Amino acid sequence: MELKVGDFGLATKLEFEGDRKRTICGTPNYIAPEILDGKQGHSYEVDIWSFGVIIYTLIIGKPPFEANDVKSTYKRIKNRIFNYPDNFAISANAKSLIDNILNLDPTKRPTLDEIGNHAFFHSGVIPKLLPTSTLSCPPSSSYIKQFTSNCPNAEVYVLVKPSLERTLPSKPSTLTQENKPTTSIQIKNEPIAPLKFLETGKETGKVSSDIVWVKKWADYSSKYGLGYILSNKSYGVFFNDSTKIVLEPNGRYCFK
Repeated sequence: MELKVGDFGLATKLEFEGDRKRTICGTPNYIAPEILDGKQGHSYEVDIWSFGVIIYTLIIGKPPFEANDVKSTYKRIKNRIFNYPDNFAISANAKSLIDNILNLDPTKRPTLDEIGNHAFFHSGVIPKLLPTSTLSCPPSSSYIKQFTSNCPNAEVYVLVKPSLERTLPSKPSTLTQENKPTTSIQIKNEPIAPLKFLETGKETGKVSSDIVWVKKWADYSSKYGLGYILSNKSYGVFFNDSTKIVLEPNGRYCFK
């Protein structure tokens, strides 16, 4: 299985070598600083920047410049203000790659070939392809060992799949009962009352003594599903096909 990430929603075509675009557009968290500056124009290098943001997001679980509002996000991008969470394990090679890509100077960002040749992709612990079974469950320890047997000092992070009985509210509709699903995302910031949780699709009938509640949620159920942030700082998405994914505070991804 080979996974490719792409988004051509706001793509444009350069008419000639050296052509520079000056349209300010894009998803806020992924916009390159020269787009926001708008003085010199921008070209291919903005895609390299966005790729660096994607790598950070895939590893950490959230964009590097994410803030409470767009204005603050843009300020962080322009000043390259981001960090790596202290409670999250990330290799030196990964940091090196991200740092090289997220360079405020477009001319100093690596090319696609240079990114492909970076040590991060040649550490011996990243397989070229993944089995299709990873669509439903994390790679097994035995599968991962075949890539680390010759790299005793390699940094390996095994995805853990713990029980998720407490990650799905028993009545998702109560989260947005005042808002019918629309094609736009609706963000709610107010804490709500503690909820009962599901176990294999049925109510347990009791609330755990370790109460967890939804602090924020985004209703995009008309297309994809319901995203939420829990009081224990876990992030999750309950998709329309009843599958779920959760990012725990310790950085572990959970699937079900």
